[in-house]
Amino acid sequence: MEKEKGILSTAEKVTKLSQRNLENITGADSFGYAIPFTTQGVDSGLTLRNDMDQVLSGVSVVIERVLNDCDLKAKALCVQQYDTDGVMHPIDVGTLGPHQRKALPKDIWFDSKGNGTGHYNIRVYAQNGQAIEQIWFKRSTTHPGYSYSFNVIREIHGRPRKGDFTVGETIFRTLKTVDWTEYSPSESTDGIHLYQRH
Repeated sequence: MEKEKGILSTAEKVTKLSQRNLENITGADSFGYAIPFTTQGVDSGLTLRNDMDQVLSGVSVVIERVLNDCDLKAKALCVQQYDTDGVMHPIDVGTLGPHQRKALPKDIWFDSKGNGTGHYNIRVYAQNGQAIEQIWFKRSTTHPGYSYSFNVIREIHGRPRKGDFTVGETIFRTLKTVDWTEYSPSESTDGIHLYQRH
């Protein structure tokens, strides 16, 4: 009996280890997204984040300035237009480990539309597909800089879950949403001068 228990325990450990290895190979539910280092001034670099528990490999990032806005969830007949800089100059990141952050070698302008607002589309490609981030900027109501909001979605293949939405015949899932942020005098541990307004 003791030998059988030991064999079962070893088998369970091997199964769990195999599952973890498989998740790291496939990327499982991990995804990347980017936020600015700071929202003071008129522009900023970006930091790419993986808040999940699996490794993302083969990561590349395309950053596109949005020229006209569309609401995907509204299902309206509208095609977003972007500048061509991001597509022509993808950023090769390589590997992004669990809970890792990497600086991206590209600055973005907060007032990219010339009216005190900005909008970028950031595509993060990895071994488990792409995450699509829409990030918006507007002048802050609490400091001389800007605030931002963003959401991250992914195209889903297979059975949809509650909360998924469709555009045409394509199913999307919302992975992360952050409402408008504002400046706080206290810095967070990563040096970003932001807190979330409620």
